[in-house]
Amino acid sequence: MELQNRNDGPENGKGGVSLSERIVAVDRALEILELLHKERRPVGVSEISRELGLNKSTVHRCLASLEYKGFVRQDYETGRYSLGMKLLAMGLGLKEELNVVELISNHTKYLHEQTGEAVNVSVLEESPEKGYLTIMVHKEWSRNSVLTANPDLGSSVEAYTSSVGKCLLAFNPNYDEKIMEANGFTKYTPNTISSIEEFRRELEEVRKNGYAIDNQELEIGLFCIGVPIFNGKGEVIAGISISGPVSRIKEGNLEDKVKLLKEVSKAISEDIGDLKITK
Repeated sequence: MELQNRNDGPENGKGGVSLSERIVAVDRALEILELLHKERRPVGVSEISRELGLNKSTVHRCLASLEYKGFVRQDYETGRYSLGMKLLAMGLGLKEELNVVELISNHTKYLHEQTGEAVNVSVLEESPEKGYLTIMVHKEWSRNSVLTANPDLGSSVEAYTSSVGKCLLAFNPNYDEKIMEANGFTKYTPNTISSIEEFRRELEEVRKNGYAIDNQELEIGLFCIGVPIFNGKGEVIAGISISGPVSRIKEGNLEDKVKLLKEVSKAISEDIGDLKITK
């Protein structure tokens, strides 16, 4: 990559870095990210080019690299770009400073205490390679919480394999079935959904019942219950779930656990209003 040609002193660069030490392509990529953050809406290549005074070909190249790394995502119907979940995943180390996450954690801790199971909050992401994914942005966990794994914050799974993923797609007005068909279904266990017809029926059940389950669809022995989280406008913005060994989760009345999840989800919605969990 090319270095800036100007040989200005450190006082002309931010943070004591001279312009001659900065890399042009990196500066341009960061300017694009800053613009997308400022706009808070999908933005097209032409508008980015005009706002930043860059050639369209330069903007295309920067966006292609940023999308490949997950820092931006493209709406394939409009061709416009917005920020990707990678930025959120990288910022999770600062979650104590994020008011929204603090609000969520009050409720997830309560849910974990009441159930003794792992609690996960996830959001939806669209990957060019894998289709719809769920990205974990918050969790409550103890050694007795999960069957075999303790997934990291920022980790992802295909949405059709998870209870929260089903909720996020079932209540998403922009859900595109063609994306599911194009990416297909990987059969992780005998219980994994394996056809678009089966998934279509599953989403109808989720809409009718207001919750979803993962009955050993990603891992044998692991059972999850998930419900959607809505913002103040009634838009689905995340999903929350409890997960653990199938024998333990299904002990007692399953509907009681569903009721508790819905109550916690409603409380989160009331607390965050129109705020975004991803910020």
